[in-house]
Amino acid sequence: MKTTEDFKGYIKYFGPFTEDGSLDILKAGKSLLALDRFSKKYQKESLKLDKDSQYTLKISEVNKNCSEIIIIITEVLKSNPVNFALVGLGLKAIGVAEFGKQFFGTLGQQLALKVFSKGKDISKEKDFIKNGEIFVELKNNQGEKKNITAQEWENFQKLNSSLDGFVQLEKGKEEEMKVGYKEGEEEKQVAVMKYIDKDYFGTYSGLSLEERMNEAFDETNAKEETIVGKFVDFYGLAHKYHFAFQARRKQDDVGKQKILCIVAENQISTILDYLKPEFDKNVCIFGKAIRDWDNKVDKMKIEWVNEDENYNPNQMKIE
Repeated sequence: MKTTEDFKGYIKYFGPFTEDGSLDILKAGKSLLALDRFSKKYQKESLKLDKDSQYTLKISEVNKNCSEIIIIITEVLKSNPVNFALVGLGLKAIGVAEFGKQFFGTLGQQLALKVFSKGKDISKEKDFIKNGEIFVELKNNQGEKKNITAQEWENFQKLNSSLDGFVQLEKGKEEEMKVGYKEGEEEKQVAVMKYIDKDYFGTYSGLSLEERMNEAFDETNAKEETIVGKFVDFYGLAHKYHFAFQARRKQDDVGKQKILCIVAENQISTILDYLKPEFDKNVCIFGKAIRDWDNKVDKMKIEWVNEDENYNPNQMKIE
């Protein structure tokens, strides 16, 4: 495979703790994870790109003086450089430079809306037409109003929650974040975030149950896990994931969310018995599991279930 010429975006951090070019790895990591989530949702849900037509975001370097992270956008070309997903939608195929401008432009719009919302819901007051284009009037919980295009509002509904956790700033440390892209020698800034904006971005709570149900089980990232807890839901044979399971032991490691489970058909009737109200104790499950962005168990392909919490065919005692 070959790639087109790269497009460069940036995130710059300013503050006393960034002057030597260093960054808090956890804070920067959370911001980059949010950017990755936003990128995937934007390409899939707004541009409707399939996996073979999507663009990849990479980190190129971290520059000093203001701690600047360079974001490289690369389009991987297959046998034909035409973007078939866009052509199939009747849209003009775009190159990596045009995609980069659109992507960072949309990112800037959504960051501004995140701040306008003050971390709360915003309501649509009315639609109106201006210069032949449809606009939406919004109102936040403080009564402030803002007019945006219908496309920006549609993007807000699809994309904005993926930016939770993007702003990781702290007074006296990393106090300001600038986001934009480079066009030749010129910089195009799309957003400036202050440490006081952090509270509007909350903490990313993960994908919805529906989104998780539609994701494939990634065998390449699965590792063996033994978990003690209870089955809490049955989704039937119409779904890839048949049950949900919640850990009752080691929740700091495993997590408290529902673990989506794939089981063999001959296990289903037995597990259904564990869902009956009269069965009021924990069971032990073992299988290959994948973990989410927060390193908590997200999905599991169960190999065996046992009512003995300490059961393990390999004689490895569960603490």
